[in-house]
This record gives sequence, structure tokens and C-alpha cells, in this order.
Amino acid sequence: NSKQKGARFERTLAKIFREQYGYSDSRRTAQYCGNTGDASDVLGLPGIHIEAKHQEKMYLYDWMSQAINDAEASEERKIPAVFHKKNNAEILVTLRLDDFMKIYREYEAGMIFDE
Repeated sequence: NSKQKGARFERTLAKIFREQYGYSDSRRTAQYCGNTGDASDVLGLPGIHIEAKHQEKMYLYDWMSQAINDAEASEERKIPAVFHKKNNAEILVTLRLDDFMKIYREYEAGMIFDE
């Protein structure tokens, strides 16, 4: 049951990325079928390694460690991020401070060019 819940959440995330944010290549990985070459739970956000968790009890540091290890093992050196939620709650994203600041600085630089 918890595996099915996790798989549903991964499919939901991929659908949100596609339909609400325009990342048309977003999809759940087929980890259950063997090595996919990418340990992300969901693919489609360039530069981000996604660890997806839908659980009532939060183990953010454990989940982040998993995301970091998986991201570092890949050749692409993606930013590790944990997308998580519990029942009847919105989806949240956890990042390390340095990774958040990298993303924020890029955002801020883009805002300067828009002015």
C-alpha cells in the first residue's frame, strides 16, 4: 500500500510539472524495473534530482541524504531536492541552503535583466 501511495505521488508530481508548469518531458522513472541510469524518482526538471516522498512521518534529513548520495553518484551533478507531502497537505520542497542560494541568485539575476 505504501509503495502504491509513493508511486501515485510520483505520477502526480510528473503530471503537475507537465500540465501546470510546461515541463512536457516529466515522467516517473521506472526504478522498479531496474537501473534507469538516473536514480531520481521523477525526471523532467533540468538540473534537479527529485526524491519524492508522500508520508505522514517526516524524515527529511534521511531523505535529503538519499537525494544527495544519488545526485552525487550521477554524472550530471544535479541539485538534490526532496518533494514531500503528507495527507491533506500541500507539496513542499526541501533543499540545502547552498543549493537554494544558487537557485535564488539565478532568479535574482533574471529579475535584474527584466527591469
